[in-house]
Amino acid sequence: MRRQRRYYEELRSIVEELGGKMSYVRCGRPPPGSWLAWLPGYTEKFFECNGRGFPELDSLYVPKISHPTSWEH
Repeated sequence: MRRQRRYYEELRSIVEELGGKMSYVRCGRPPPGSWLAWLPGYTEKFFECNGRGFPELDSLYVPKISHPTSWEH
């Protein structure tokens, strides 16, 4: 059976490898919520949703193909 992929798995793994944490926060944030990233020695950073995704996080990904049409690309 194939393991289910965590949301933003690649970014979360990088943050965790550097000793930090990345988690989804609903309470007290604009709907539907925000991602919170924290690295030792840095101020925590909230990544807000624009209603269609998380632009600041999404911009860190490089597509696997030249003209992506879905999140899997």
